Amino acid sequence: MTIDLQWCEVAAQGRKVPIWARSAALASDGTVFIPAVVAGSESDAVLSAGYDGVAIVRYRGHAYLPTEWLRHEYPQAANLSLKIERGVREFFA
Repeated sequence: MTIDLQWCEVAAQGRKVPIWARSAALASDGTVFIPAVVAGSESDAVLSAGYDGVAIVRYRGHAYLPTEWLRHEYPQAANLSLKIERGVREFFA
């Protein structure tokens, strides 16, 4: 399955944050993908997403997952996930 994505990245604002950690994507169906590491453990989140049949996107050697799924499965990451999602939607508005 191919997903049509538009990528964006936020400025590091003087911090040393890798590009992959500052990147997110908007899919043509409106789904926002953010770094899986937002959940805490990238590998654990990827395993859970795979088990749930959730789309996983790879970019710059890292996994990105849908924000809606992340908020549901990792409530501790809900606020950050929502903040990133809003920023992505504003960027592409």
